[in-house]
Amino acid sequence: MPIIKTVPPEVASGAVARVYDAMQAAIGFVPNGLQALSSSPHCLTAQADHIRYYMGHPTLPGPMLAAIRYLVAGHTDCAYCVGINLGMLMQMGIDRDALIAARADIELLPFAERDKAMVRLALQVVRDGHSLTRGDLDAVRALGWSDQEIIEVIDHATHAVALDMLLNAVQVEAEGM
Repeated sequence: MPIIKTVPPEVASGAVARVYDAMQAAIGFVPNGLQALSSSPHCLTAQADHIRYYMGHPTLPGPMLAAIRYLVAGHTDCAYCVGINLGMLMQMGIDRDALIAARADIELLPFAERDKAMVRLALQVVRDGHSLTRGDLDAVRALGWSDQEIIEVIDHATHAVALDMLLNAVQVEAEGM
């Protein structure tokens, strides 16, 4: 149970109910991590918009984005986000042992080099935002990634850091599914 007051789905109204209904329709439940934001309809709606945009992204693969969130959560020590993203990746057909091994060595991700390069870039930014060079960008551009995709991956990774910190702070627990 988080240490902050949340709005349970069965009593939600207004903007909170709309976000919950959309999440229920999309994935079949309202994640605890989303419920943790429910005391602020603004924060909840902003997170839902972020999720909606990236879930429907036309060029950034879902498994790559989930792997970024999973590996970022390992970096931020967000057990909730490690667990939920590990579960998502496994539902996408990615082997659990390979994912666990990838936390120690990203090269073990069962992805094409193009996607692994973007995951490496995202983690580089999260670990040291000052370390990114023009050469790093040129390397992912050479693999066919656009500047829009690069910025959006960096946005996705850094947004995950902020969310992980928030969820750690309010002590969100894994779903009891």
